[in-house]
Order: sequence, then C-alpha cells, then structure tokens
Amino acid sequence: MNLKESLFTLQAYKPSKKPLPIKLDANEANYNLSNLSIDEPKEFNRYPDSYASDLIRALAKTYNILEDQLLVGSGSSELLELTVKSFVNPNETVVSLAPSFVMYEKYAAYYNAKYKSFELPQNGRFDLEDFLTFLRETNPKLIFLATPNNPTGASISQKDIQAILKETDALLVLDEAYIEFKGESYSMIDQVGKYPNLLVARTFSKAYGLASLRVGYLSANQVLIDQLKRVKTPYSVSALSQELALKALSNPNTKDAYLQMIKTNKKILQKQLEDKGFSVQDSDANFLYLQTSFPLASFLETWGIGIRAFPNNFYRITIPSDTELKSLEKAIKEIDDDENKR
Repeated sequence: MNLKESLFTLQAYKPSKKPLPIKLDANEANYNLSNLSIDEPKEFNRYPDSYASDLIRALAKTYNILEDQLLVGSGSSELLELTVKSFVNPNETVVSLAPSFVMYEKYAAYYNAKYKSFELPQNGRFDLEDFLTFLRETNPKLIFLATPNNPTGASISQKDIQAILKETDALLVLDEAYIEFKGESYSMIDQVGKYPNLLVARTFSKAYGLASLRVGYLSANQVLIDQLKRVKTPYSVSALSQELALKALSNPNTKDAYLQMIKTNKKILQKQLEDKGFSVQDSDANFLYLQTSFPLASFLETWGIGIRAFPNNFYRITIPSDTELKSLEKAIKEIDDDENKR
C-alpha cells in the first residue's frame, strides 16, 4: 500500500534529535513551568471536555471576545491544519510567505490543494502592494500569514492585514504563535467579529512555555467556528493539558518575566553577533535570523549548542536564558572576526 499520489514527494517533518546541552533550535521557552500542578486527581477513564469549556471561558474574558468565537485544539498546529481540511477543496490554492512555517505547504498537500508562496526579499520585510498583486494572480482560497513570521521574525502591520482582508474574499489565517513577544496590542484576535474571512491562531507553546502540553486556540466569527466544530477531531486536548493551560493563563507573572528576559537577551545577543560582523535581521519574536557563509551551526555544536540551519546559509537562533546566554557569548567570542565575512 502506497501513499496517495499527491504525497509521494512529501518529506517528513524532522525535529532535531541531537542531545546537545543547550537547545536553541526549536523556539521553545527556556524555562519550565514546574510550579503548575493539578488541583485534584483526574478520572483518567473519562474523556476530557471536548470543547475545553473552562479554558474557552477564560480566553474569551482575557481577549474580550465571545466564547462562540473560540476553538481549542491540540496545539495551534491541529487548528491550522483543520482550516485547510474544512474549507479548501482539491486543486484550490493555499498561499503563504517564503520563508515561513514549513507545515503550511504540507497541510495543503494533505488535502490535494495547490500551494503557492510569496517570496520575501532578503531582509524579510513584507511589501503590501506586491502581495496584493500576488493574490490577484493566484486567487487563493486560503492565506496563511505568520506574524511575527517564522523564521524571519518580521511582523505584518495591522494596517496591512486590514487591507488584505478588504481586498480578498479568501480566508486569512493569521498565525500569531509569537505575538506575545511583539506585544498583545498588535494582535488581531479581538477583531475577528469585524471580518468574515479572518481567523487568528494562538498557542500556549511559546510564551507560556507549555510546548509539551500541546494546547492552541483559534478565534474567528461564530459561523466559521461552528463549521470547524463539525470537522474537528473530538477530545483532542487532554484534561491535564486544559487545566494546566488555564492555570498558566490565570497566572501571567511567569510569562511576563520570561518575555522581559527575551527582550533583554535578544538585544544583547544581536549586538554581539553584529559586533562579530554578522548581518542579523531585526526580530519581533523569540529568535534571531541571519545569513552567513560561516558554518555557524556546526561550530556551535562543538560547544554543545544547537541552532536551526536553513537553506542558503541562513540560521535561526532561539533567544537563550541568562545562563545559556553566557555559554553562547563565550562561544561567539571564539569566532575569528575574519571567518564570518560574506
């Protein structure tokens, strides 16, 4: 038995398995919310609340939106895929940026959709007029836009997003996995009631440091949410994950302290890299993105530090904790100033 024809050339997503002491390759939070605990024993023989009602209620209050405008899933990844599964027919077009989150293209392939990417310039910055022209040429059914974008770290302004929403009837899925690092005031989650084609995906994996729990949420108008509920796999988020995500949401102090640490350490790391001659793109997320002919990933591996390598000599470095930053700074200091010139 073989894969269906549309998936023959699809490559598996391969997370790094290298057991390095310092892991800066997956944009995970570099702290562990070990202070979270469940209030009482769970009935593990019972299915969890399929609608995550308590968490939905808290999210609606947090963002001042309706409970009927929210859906919780197994990480934002389940919900991103669900939008393609629910709304995109075979041979219809899904578009996104390049580079961006690699799974968007895979989601399109899963459901026999066409995938087209809008190539970003070397500096990673988004040009609205060029993108609108691209949309007219491709006529997509669904658009994925990550803001801040992964891996470039650049954001798209609300003004530009609103212009896109007015220009096209396509569904626009904003992936705001890293929005907390930019700032809550830049989120579009409270505007889903204004636009019939806007969906906003968020996650507890990044700023809240709960990647292993796999909890994400999607906001859209009630009509879209009701349609998605017809298709979504039931019971996809465990009772433990729901309760711990609710606790993290209700106690934001740890998250806020982490965000401040990232802001501080990102500034320090970017300056050190630039002082060494690297050209680093400004980032609104919890990582930095740079291009260099110097074999940065393999060099840092010798220091027990893992970062993410991309094609064409691009690298992404998750912002480290204070302790990790000291080790990374020590390694970077050992790079010969002449070795990393392009």
